[in-house]
Amino acid sequence: MNRKNVIHCVIVLILLVACDSKESRSTITDAPPQNPLPTEQFIRNHLLQPDGLISTNLTDRKGEYLSESIGLWMEYLLISDQKQSFDFQLSVLRKHFYSKDNLLIWRIDKGQMANANALIDDLRVINVLYRAEKKWGDVQYKEYANKMSKTLLKYQLQQQYFVDFINLDDKQGTHYLTLSYIMPNALRQMKKEGLLSEGVYSQNIDVLRNAPTSKEGLYPKSFNTESSQYVFDQRVNLIDQLYIGYHLASIGEDVNSLVGFIEDRMNNNNGKLFGQYSGRTGTPIVRYESPSVYALAIMFLNETDHQNLIPELYKRMIALRQNSEEKPYFGGYIDVDTLETHAFDNLLPLIVDTLYAKNSQN
Repeated sequence: MNRKNVIHCVIVLILLVACDSKESRSTITDAPPQNPLPTEQFIRNHLLQPDGLISTNLTDRKGEYLSESIGLWMEYLLISDQKQSFDFQLSVLRKHFYSKDNLLIWRIDKGQMANANALIDDLRVINVLYRAEKKWGDVQYKEYANKMSKTLLKYQLQQQYFVDFINLDDKQGTHYLTLSYIMPNALRQMKKEGLLSEGVYSQNIDVLRNAPTSKEGLYPKSFNTESSQYVFDQRVNLIDQLYIGYHLASIGEDVNSLVGFIEDRMNNNNGKLFGQYSGRTGTPIVRYESPSVYALAIMFLNETDHQNLIPELYKRMIALRQNSEEKPYFGGYIDVDTLETHAFDNLLPLIVDTLYAKNSQN
């Protein structure tokens, strides 16, 4: 090859590398919308770090980052059609949270990585990746989801039941399956891809379907995979209950007992729901309201025939938000005096805010 041809090849190679680098940068760069919703604006301004990690709060857990937060943020970016930001967040997830086995490290705290995953976080991301492939037609999303699914099935089944978490080193796990962690949509898609057998799918879904309710209409907290016994909590977290109800309603199961509980507590407390209730009496044992409780209640009731309660719940949720554009932390679900907030309490309401706006338009 003569000198002229060598120079020509080098120039072509440089141009190709430059184009490839430009394309790569475009796929891993965040792209905020021009007119973000108020809560998205708060998250981007105060919780979302330059490297794409999301702080849990602004005070004692500012240096803590959860895979839960990124999964919820990706879900929001999916439903709000922000593909470039979604791709950027996927790159953040893969860089910081993927273990060598393609499971998600559930927490990074001040640079220290936890040594376990959390089933619900893995299933949430698997589900959102499958949905992203359907929406945007990019097969890489399904490839990542399939890799994560295969690892879950390899390590996180005990007696053919999923368990809450495993140690990422020795792959040893717990003997409990928290009912709110069972995500039928993710399991259904894994089955559709031929990764999850019908038997294992049905066995885990039946943990939800066969769950008894207390006299107050509340579900068990968890299922012991060794004894096949359900375990009720004395202190009932309403977040768990609403996730269980939402997942049951999404597969057409009867959830009237929980609907009755929600409706009764709203009627007896001036439309308010509280974070925790006594499992024995059904009375509130805390006096705080949580925006994520209202958000999940809206998601839950939207899957039922009791959508008449949604406007009141939405009004209660929005009232907890910083709604003045003239004040700091606009759009955030935050106590501006103490700076008390939580990523979860902003991300779930943001998802619901988007869905609520779309439903209102329709």
